[in-house]
Amino acid sequence: MSASGPSKKQCVTCGKGAGIFTCDGCQQAFCTKHVSEHRQELNGQLDNIMQDCDLLQQELLEPSSKKNPVLTKINQWEKDSITKIQAAAETARTTLQELLEQSKERVSKIFRDIAENLRSSHEADDFSEIDLDQWKKKLKELQAEIESPSSATLIERKRAPIYLMKLE
Repeated sequence: MSASGPSKKQCVTCGKGAGIFTCDGCQQAFCTKHVSEHRQELNGQLDNIMQDCDLLQQELLEPSSKKNPVLTKINQWEKDSITKIQAAAETARTTLQELLEQSKERVSKIFRDIAENLRSSHEADDFSEIDLDQWKKKLKELQAEIESPSSATLIERKRAPIYLMKLE
């Protein structure tokens, strides 16, 4: 036999030449013992890829709204707007209560004046039809003011600090 005969493949792991298998994927030669280890390494890599696949599938199944930064901004805008609206409503209620209280105090003073005037005129027996008509008129005016105590009206401000959002 000549020295130039076919060369024997050797295991890339241990260098042995007996029972050699060639991996179709990496084209490396392995002995019987190390071909099993190589296969286990490949199985480990496959397991890792399958775990990555499972994680990706979980992300796909999660609601897309969970991690979207635009949706987070919209949610924050909504909260901020609600807070501003609630503050504006509270200010409007407080202002209205103050107006109603002022109106009530004014009406009460006018009523006390009319009642005192009626009492003193009755005690002095000093009144005429003209006085009676004036007192009736004032009492009707007071009654109307009591029934609709405030002339306050709501004004819609188009340039308010609440802004609308839209997607483009």
